[in-house]
Amino acid sequence: MIGRSYRLTLGVVAYFALTPLVHAQNRPKPQRPVEVPPAVVVLPIDTTEGDSTRTIIQRDFDFGDRIQPVLLDNAVLYDVWHPGERGIDFGPLAGTRATLAV
Repeated sequence: MIGRSYRLTLGVVAYFALTPLVHAQNRPKPQRPVEVPPAVVVLPIDTTEGDSTRTIIQRDFDFGDRIQPVLLDNAVLYDVWHPGERGIDFGPLAGTRATLAV
């Protein structure tokens, strides 16, 4: 009779000792946070042949995973940069995530 209660006590102690270890294996592992790539505006190029160059750059950015291209309509692009000028006005880009321009 003493042997049976000893085994029962040992079993209960083992159960409570091992339960946290068994449940710890089922916890989801922490994952790295998803990184959001920087947003980039590709400005128009001032030559007729430049349209294909701009399209190639936008496609390269779009198919890559390090940069997210921001596609703007012509009115906003004209507000950001006037062909022939050297300065870029980032004010109209405040509504987008774009912080860079190419």
